[in-house]
Amino acid sequence: MVLTIGAFNVFLSVYLLTGGGPERSTEVMLTYMYNQAFRFLDFGYGVTIGLLLGVAVIVLGFWIVLQLMSGVGSIASTDA
Repeated sequence: MVLTIGAFNVFLSVYLLTGGGPERSTEVMLTYMYNQAFRFLDFGYGVTIGLLLGVAVIVLGFWIVLQLMSGVGSIASTDA
């Protein structure tokens, strides 16, 4: 779960080093969201992208917790 959220933190590195360029070749979803909201002043679209990413992280988090609680992939659940 921490790695999933940490993957979204790549924004800072990409934005500071390349700004998403040249020709948007290093652009990630968060730099795209930032550009839509603050460069092109399309705040509604930027907020929508942010909300969808937030919902995706929450859904993925719940799924991971459910998998861990059910014992999938744990050593204790192996039947010998």
